[in-house]
Amino acid sequence: MNQEKAKDFFSSYYEGSLEPGLVQALEQAMQRDVSLRADYRNFENTYEELGNLKYEAIEIPFDLADQILARIDRQSLERRNDKQPAWTGWLRNFAIAGICCVAILGAALSIRNLKGNSAGASFIPTPASAQDEISVEPTPNHAATVHFAPASSQTLTIKEGLNGTDRSRMPSDGAEITTTLENPTVTATAFELETTDDARPTLIAIPGSSRSAVTKGGGNMEAFARALADHYNVPVEVHAAHPTVNLNWEFKAANPADAAKSVLDVTLYNIDWRANGLLVISESAN
Repeated sequence: MNQEKAKDFFSSYYEGSLEPGLVQALEQAMQRDVSLRADYRNFENTYEELGNLKYEAIEIPFDLADQILARIDRQSLERRNDKQPAWTGWLRNFAIAGICCVAILGAALSIRNLKGNSAGASFIPTPASAQDEISVEPTPNHAATVHFAPASSQTLTIKEGLNGTDRSRMPSDGAEITTTLENPTVTATAFELETTDDARPTLIAIPGSSRSAVTKGGGNMEAFARALADHYNVPVEVHAAHPTVNLNWEFKAANPADAAKSVLDVTLYNIDWRANGLLVISESAN
């Protein structure tokens, strides 16, 4: 019996179903061939390890259903956004053509006005808001990277929570500043980001290492952001003109965006759950 033929009988020999004549031939072959004996021992060990798998408990995440429903909701939204009616193509082209005509007409009128009264013309720049200058990128291990790119000399102040103590002050002469916010605790924590030219604070809530099962609560916008981060295990960014507003919530939705919409007035707040997992809540400045 050659080595390859002998290996074909390993399984039947181990299970005790091999014919007596073949058992004798296989055992003689293993006695003569050291490598064949080693191959059978490896086969025997592997077979036993596979048999022990049935005794191992498989831990299913408690939020598996929520994760599946959230993924389905996001995919459904992306499909709806991708399916645009055919007439939007020519409507977009028509709109672009209209904008070009208005721009040409406006340029002609501006030139004529400049010729008639150049001394009265002036240009007042509109400062960028903190929302435009600050961008947040979630990173692993319960952290977020903050990019601050002001259009002019400004100072970025990071506080421990809303109106909390200063964590750091970073002046910039217009160059971009990058910093990392970390949360090493079990529960969610919040940071307040303030800039020189924007009265609206930016709140960043970063989830902790353990997801909370609490669904009900009340408090201001900071508490609401921390509750969302805690329950749905997502980072939350809030631009609030009125961060001290009193809110009450009960989370029943499968994803954080729908949960936020069930609590906030969508005519006053824009709620955007981005592809990188960041939930952004923006309140109108008016």
